[in-house]
Amino acid sequence: MNVCNLNNTALSHLLSNSSVDRNMIIQDLKLDLQLLLPTTQTLMITEAEEKRRPNKSSATTSTNSSTKEEEKNIAHHRPATFAIQLARIYANMINRKSEHLPSVDISNDETVHYFLSSEQLVLYDEGMCTFSSPISLGCHQHQKTQRLTADTLAGCHQQGDEQYCSTTQDVMIEIVINYNLGLVYALPGGGQNYDNALFCFQKALRLKDMRRRNSSSGSTGTSSHNTVTTSSTTSSSEDSTLLTVVPKNQEPSFCAILHNIGQIYYRSGQFDEAVLAYSKALETIETNDGADVTVAVEFSDNSVNLGSPLNKQTLICMSATLNSLAIARFHRLNELDIMKSSSTNDLEPILKMLTKAYSINQAIMEKDNSSSSLRRATATILNNIGRTKFKALDFAGALSTFLQTYEMRLFNLGSDHLDLAATLCNIADTQTRLGNLANASEIYKQFISIAGPILGEGHCDVANALLSLGQVLQSTNQLDDAISYLSRALKACKIAFGRSHKCIATIYNNLGHASYKLGHYDTSIQAYKAQLDVELELSEQLLDHQIPQTLVNVGQVYEAKNMWKEALCSYERSLYFIQNSSKNSEDITIVMSLIAYVYEQEGRYSLSEEILLETLEIKRRLDEESPYDISITLNILGLIRFKMGYFTLALESFSEALSIRRTSCDCEAPQIATVCNNIAIVYHETGDLDRALQYFNETLYLEIESSKMKCPQYSPKNTFCVLVKIASIWQSLNDFQRLRSWRKVALEFFSINRDKILEEAEDPTALYDNLRSLFHYLQSEEDDEELSSQFSLHAPAA
Repeated sequence: MNVCNLNNTALSHLLSNSSVDRNMIIQDLKLDLQLLLPTTQTLMITEAEEKRRPNKSSATTSTNSSTKEEEKNIAHHRPATFAIQLARIYANMINRKSEHLPSVDISNDETVHYFLSSEQLVLYDEGMCTFSSPISLGCHQHQKTQRLTADTLAGCHQQGDEQYCSTTQDVMIEIVINYNLGLVYALPGGGQNYDNALFCFQKALRLKDMRRRNSSSGSTGTSSHNTVTTSSTTSSSEDSTLLTVVPKNQEPSFCAILHNIGQIYYRSGQFDEAVLAYSKALETIETNDGADVTVAVEFSDNSVNLGSPLNKQTLICMSATLNSLAIARFHRLNELDIMKSSSTNDLEPILKMLTKAYSINQAIMEKDNSSSSLRRATATILNNIGRTKFKALDFAGALSTFLQTYEMRLFNLGSDHLDLAATLCNIADTQTRLGNLANASEIYKQFISIAGPILGEGHCDVANALLSLGQVLQSTNQLDDAISYLSRALKACKIAFGRSHKCIATIYNNLGHASYKLGHYDTSIQAYKAQLDVELELSEQLLDHQIPQTLVNVGQVYEAKNMWKEALCSYERSLYFIQNSSKNSEDITIVMSLIAYVYEQEGRYSLSEEILLETLEIKRRLDEESPYDISITLNILGLIRFKMGYFTLALESFSEALSIRRTSCDCEAPQIATVCNNIAIVYHETGDLDRALQYFNETLYLEIESSKMKCPQYSPKNTFCVLVKIASIWQSLNDFQRLRSWRKVALEFFSINRDKILEEAEDPTALYDNLRSLFHYLQSEEDDEELSSQFSLHAPAA
């Protein structure tokens, strides 16, 4: 069996099913190439590779020490290792999910084959696998030539680095085999060797370029691109099939080889090199320099004018190359985003390329819409346009594009295809960014229902979708459902990423927050502590502010349980991590304020005051600290000093806070009213009723203004309390007429806003008792009955 038949048998076995060892197959392919070409021309087998091959020495000895007659026999009788093994590799990959891959028409002579790639098993279709099919060799018997053997090829080479067989036919065969071998090296599924794949593709490219230059210069020994004739010998053997015509479209084009080189760089994360390779591929088409066909296409305002004659295959190549170049640049931009060195302006040329690619395909389909692979390619390009718009923050435009993609993919692929699921996920992400959370949650569920059975729930994309769905449900306050999906996401992410990954920490954080909102404090603490364990393992990889924040979350749950000692311990640990990190002082002041609050709740006011004074000093030194933030600390400090009985110091703190808030553009009426109320309370406590009344009246005015302006911070309970305090001052002054007037105002206000007041009141019973004590001072049964009627639904039991 000759080499061409070996190669073509691979295509006939493409969908066969067998389990093989990639490394063994690679070595067999190299030995086949040794049979085809002189030893100096074959791929170099490294010493490390030789050591991995069983029976290396016997195989090598057999090849090197055999006589020429034995070499002929090996070339003539050797089993179809190249063909069958190559087929088995492809089959081994494809049959994992063969129902989701297109069938292969091996009779098709076109170089371009869309979607013949097992990349779908691990990656979604981005339109990057246009040239992923192995290439067949044209072989028939109508013109007999000499059969290709190691003996007849022994002298078919030149000296130097650019050694190659002197006949066009021989060079073409070496190009094809190197091309196919590169595809085998690059196959996904584990065991890829991108370095060797790149070497094979680059060698094929170099040989093809040398043959082109040799042909254009009229070099001896080079015949037409389409025919090869040598002196012939006759053989009656069935295996003496002879080589003659090799159609050009059965040889990888410059564009095909450059595409595969670009894809190797792309898959290995070398996006700059990928961009360069795809740019060269595009150049071969646009300039016809090295291209196998001519192109006639013009662009104007994103529209396409197809020239004459129309070469469909060239246009498809151009469209695929524009798409691949755009996606390589897209991923390079994502890499730059990590380094914070890109901008949305960088997306404009990417979007322009994708729009051109889409326009080409649309123009072709307007003339002939019979190609399902072209329709799929068009939908893929459209999906990429949507991704680019999404990255450019054009969410409305992205959503419109994704919806159009969905309709196309649903028509072409059906309702259970993985690429349709990918578009659904894109739609869900976009709906989330647009705030359409109800729609997003339903679409995430559709994605999971399709992708889950195909990829498995432990796949990273399914795991991320479960996480996104849980977060959306949490945002819409569907906490029980959120916890359910977050728990599934946790199991899935542990399978996909391992137990120590930043997404695991994120899920624990979401579970902790959802449980906290449900009042499940023990579960919340457990989740936050699990998050902390993960973050401590990943402390060198994560931003150092995450551990302090997690400790703060733990402390706040302990606060809700009134476990002040445990809360203080968590806050102090958080402060320690911040002080030993590169975080700024703003984070320190937040945690110090929390520590001061714990001291206050424990009644250790002097420690609380000490912490607050230190916090205030730090805030005053910070240029970025807003005056309003300083006023917050001053107000808290005033409250602590009031509780300590330091009324003069308390007034100093409150007065400075009030001065800041009256002049700050960040403050609204409710924030100013809060400090006015505190000052009034201090004056009332010290017996300065006139000044107390002055500040209570100002507070009431600000509260009324807040209500009129519908400020979100406005509180009816606060307004009602101010009315009661004003009434209590008139009571203290024995001005019963004004007391009765203010009592009437207070009761009318309460009657109108009763539900909101009692909802905001921490202790409605205590509020009732205080008011009853105040109004009972009038010694009027009528007054007492009126007050009781207002509280009738909420009065404590007898």
